[in-house]
Amino acid sequence: MEMLENRILKIVQKLTPLATIELKEVNELVLKHGEYGLALENLCSIIEESDITINPEELQEILELFRIMDFDEKTISYYSRAIRTIT
Repeated sequence: MEMLENRILKIVQKLTPLATIELKEVNELVLKHGEYGLALENLCSIIEESDITINPEELQEILELFRIMDFDEKTISYYSRAIRTIT
């Protein structure tokens, strides 16, 4: 679980300047409650709703984390299309 925590927090840290307030909630879900799946879904919602563009490597990291946590392919597919990446 520590691996998941570190990987999610690393993504949050990269994106913090873009959506500071909302990302604090993601940090809390990870650090205080160990809710990695919920934290990752919230992170993706923040990225999508705030219209934040991330690099393709960050998106692949997010999708890999979903797979590690055994999310269904429907969820993974949705976020792979919903999150914009730098081209």
